Amino acid sequence: MARLSTSPLGLAVFAGIAAGGLAPPVPASILLSFWDPSGLSAEAEFTVSGFAELTVRLKNTSTGVPGGFDNSDQILTGLSWDFGAPGFNGDIAITGGTVFTGPSSMSVNFSILNVGPNADVSGEWGFGNMDGTGALTNFFSTNTAGATPFGGVNLDGPVAIDGPQGGLVADPILVALGGLGAIQDEVIATLTLSDDITEAQLLKDLTSNLVRVEFGSDAFFITIPTPGVLALFGLAAVSSRRRRRTAKAAGTITNRIATTTSRLTGPGPRGRHPLRSDRRNRQRRMHAVRRLADLVVERGRREKLRTPGSLARA
Repeated sequence: MARLSTSPLGLAVFAGIAAGGLAPPVPASILLSFWDPSGLSAEAEFTVSGFAELTVRLKNTSTGVPGGFDNSDQILTGLSWDFGAPGFNGDIAITGGTVFTGPSSMSVNFSILNVGPNADVSGEWGFGNMDGTGALTNFFSTNTAGATPFGGVNLDGPVAIDGPQGGLVADPILVALGGLGAIQDEVIATLTLSDDITEAQLLKDLTSNLVRVEFGSDAFFITIPTPGVLALFGLAAVSSRRRRRTAKAAGTITNRIATTTSRLTGPGPRGRHPLRSDRRNRQRRMHAVRRLADLVVERGRREKLRTPGSLARA
């Protein structure tokens, strides 16, 4: 029987914007943290890495497991979320991609070929765009339900994906694998999408909708309902000369983002840090993160209006 857990934490946005228009913006990384009191935990880092391309780093950070967990239940097998409106409704979809081990990762007990860091393990993973069996609409996973294989060299077991095998175990491994094949630490998935997505829209989707990790085959799910922002860096925008007509408006948005960020990352009431605050402060943080997502989207809209073509039409 699947067990569900809700994690109240989980969002750090690391964004960089180039000054003066002399270099392209540094891609924003959105880091989500999932945890359960049992010790199960994970992190997922989302980066818009190109046109219609999303890179996701998924890591098993567990330090313990719930009572009664067996060797396969400890394996982190999937990550799911919703592009656009929740549910299967024609929004952006995953169409393919690749999965590689992380720079400090390696496989354990692969029956055909064990691999080390930065190795292609796409043959052990799949993707999907239809909710079901506990996963949300858009996902990548080692489990078979609703998944289309990425394709690639078969490294473990049958040619078809065979989750939980091929998924992620923590470092150190918490329950003896007993021969099951797994990847220790993390994988990096580069996903091709059916349409482009902006960093601002991705941030809004991840803060407005659910995001979920799965352990085992429906053994345990951890969901972030409305993530709280841990930190937000580098959101000071510098307008180029051609954008001076809207510099004042851009400055206003940037100031409002900075103010909202300070409310999330600065001391809370009575000097408490927001991550250590009690329930009374949780509502305040959740309201602020929704406001922050709206501000980032608004700033993205104004950035588009400041392009030369838009100015010529103004």
